Amino acid sequence: MRNLILIALILLGSMVPMSANADETKDDFSVSGLQCFTSGARKFVTIKTNRAVYALNGSAMTLFNSLDKKGVNGLPRRMGRDYLDYSLLKSLIKKGLLLCD
Repeated sequence: MRNLILIALILLGSMVPMSANADETKDDFSVSGLQCFTSGARKFVTIKTNRAVYALNGSAMTLFNSLDKKGVNGLPRRMGRDYLDYSLLKSLIKKGLLLCD
């Protein structure tokens, strides 16, 4: 039960920034910008757009959090869950993971 509450809070919390960052959804989240790389058993899925580089899966988010606050090649780093709706995020992660295989 506690896990369900935690999951619900996470999902609700990830929905709040969507409205605050609605202009960012105009970014081009084309599959051509998807990247996947591995380190051991971990797979990192990111997407590069014309405005930013987004961490899509948990491993990539953890990596982004451990890096300094500078951007990637002049583009800011962002967490995909803060800018994408859940279905698009899951779809991009699934397609991105195929690039690692």
